[in-house]
Amino acid sequence: SADPVLFVVGAPEVLLQRCRTVFDGTRSLAHSPEVRRNLLDRAAAAAASGTRVLAVCRRHLDRSRRQFDAGDVTDLTFLALLHFEDPLRPDAREAVRGLAALGLRTILATGDHVETAAAVARETGMTSVALPNALDGSAIDRLANGALGEALQRTDVIARADPLQKERVVSVLQARGEVVAMIGDGVNDAVALRRA
Repeated sequence: SADPVLFVVGAPEVLLQRCRTVFDGTRSLAHSPEVRRNLLDRAAAAAASGTRVLAVCRRHLDRSRRQFDAGDVTDLTFLALLHFEDPLRPDAREAVRGLAALGLRTILATGDHVETAAAVARETGMTSVALPNALDGSAIDRLANGALGEALQRTDVIARADPLQKERVVSVLQARGEVVAMIGDGVNDAVALRRA
């Protein structure tokens, strides 16, 4: 039987750090900082147009392995960048406009790349600036609650946020006395939806 192959799909900026080689269609080549930068630039350019971008990587495992864990997501071979569109719901722009008319502030919280999130914020009318004030998940983890609360007052977009980071944002805003409502349609939103 053939060796098992682990395929991994995820954020390019995360997975490219875990790659040792790049597959060029015929063979695997050494993964250099220049190649990584080029791929990240391509992913960011696609994200800036509102396209979601995922990296696809693989790793051949030992034939005797039948299980794997997070520690195996290393020494990967980069295969491709996947670009796909996730169009806005037809009523999204009108919903944002209605919230603004009521004097309510909206913050877009997503697991997407910051450039994708910014494009969505512009498309929904949440902002008109090219790159709105944004936080990412790693910044949320670095900030104490007080500093995060202050940062959220200037934030239009939260990008690369995981479910627990979204929940923390809701909790920090509530602790500041704000009434928080959340809209979400994915399993990644469930924890924050419950908190709100």
